[in-house]
Amino acid sequence: PFSRQMIAAESPGWPKKMAALAKATDYDGDKVLALMGEDVKGALQQSINDFTTPGLAPSTIEEKGFSKPLIDTSHMLNSIAYEVKK
Repeated sequence: PFSRQMIAAESPGWPKKMAALAKATDYDGDKVLALMGEDVKGALQQSINDFTTPGLAPSTIEEKGFSKPLIDTSHMLNSIAYEVKK
């Protein structure tokens, strides 16, 4: 759900962002894609951090020591990446 929510919220603005980045980078496709990759990566990481529902079971909260869903070791959060291929 966190990725679907982010895509629904962010994707309408992607064409405009990409056009602005293209102009700002003198239409360097690799730079545009890398900057868009960073933008989408950041949005997805923020979506993971903001995700709160469904809430965790009381037993899970007790075991983890906190009530934040999707965050335990931060492995998933830190694994978000992108790659620009030619």
